[in-house]
Amino acid sequence: MHALFWPRVDYLLTHLLFMPALAFYGWIVDPSTGHGGLPCLFKLLLGFTCPGCGLSRADALLVRGELGEALAANWLILPIWIVAAGSFISGCIAITMK
Repeated sequence: MHALFWPRVDYLLTHLLFMPALAFYGWIVDPSTGHGGLPCLFKLLLGFTCPGCGLSRADALLVRGELGEALAANWLILPIWIVAAGSFISGCIAITMK
């Protein structure tokens, strides 16, 4: 029973913490400069931008309610937040079904 219980807890914690972690990360990043976020290793190593560049600023803008500016910074933030919200909801449902 013990071995079966812990993977389920890890799964639920992952689902429940993805959206709050994304929101917290957005609050600590400066939306105008991106400072406070993780550096783009792709850009540091290869010298050009990747499809993920601007996600930290986009997350910071979206958390602050500036959807248009967030999508302009990097439109991929919208599907990331949709997946995070779906994951959070499914984790909440799984807990209530128990």
